[in-house]
Amino acid sequence: MTDMPVDRNKPGLSAPSEMPDARRLIEHWRDFFDWRVVGLLLMALVGIMAVLGAMATLAQYFLLRLFDLDCENNLPTLFSSLILLADAFVAFLLGRRGGRWRLAWILTPVFAWMAVDEVVRLHERLEVTLNIQWQIPYLPILALAGIGWLAMLWLFRDALLAAIFWLAGATCWVISQVSEAIQWGGWYWAGWFGSDEKIAGYNLYMVVEEVLEMGGSSLFLIAMLIRLQMPSGQVAAGRAAEPEASATPSEPPPENS
Repeated sequence: MTDMPVDRNKPGLSAPSEMPDARRLIEHWRDFFDWRVVGLLLMALVGIMAVLGAMATLAQYFLLRLFDLDCENNLPTLFSSLILLADAFVAFLLGRRGGRWRLAWILTPVFAWMAVDEVVRLHERLEVTLNIQWQIPYLPILALAGIGWLAMLWLFRDALLAAIFWLAGATCWVISQVSEAIQWGGWYWAGWFGSDEKIAGYNLYMVVEEVLEMGGSSLFLIAMLIRLQMPSGQVAAGRAAEPEASATPSEPPPENS
């Protein structure tokens, strides 16, 4: 008796070569995280945090305290830390492309450290222990972050849209740090070596600082997602990849008789 032929087109009987594996699923994870969807979601969440955080400065009700931007171990702190962890993860994925893209790995430990610091508040503990502003002991990390940021901007030279988001994220972070310096001591350099005293408009500057930090980290993530979702050799400003050539081979030219 001969064996009956197996129809590979039936559901559940796909050929072994068509079986998805873990590597294929990992490589195509980004198909489910379009940068436009992620960007809109992040901006909406940042807006919610900003509104509820501003309300928490006016009324300290129980639920609003969960969104107090001037407190630790609450929802804004967790949200900021998760964004920075996502930044570190996407920077790592960019570096896996190899070649010049390994420069993205400079920012992977920087973003990861920032995510941890956001939760444990190490920089604030150093201020109390050393009696100096946290920027001084953090100068090596800040220098590494600057080098990594410039390297990433260079990597984005063939993706205008990603570069714009990357520059916007840095702008948010710079303004947030100026706002932090103003709220403590009145001006940046005076605050480094002067007395830490809250100015009259502390709450306003504090909300601006925290919201711009979350917004800047979100813009960094959007920029990296834009470039990640483009082929590594594509020169474009965020446009879709060129359609692949048809799998059907072209007919050979007729032979001369």
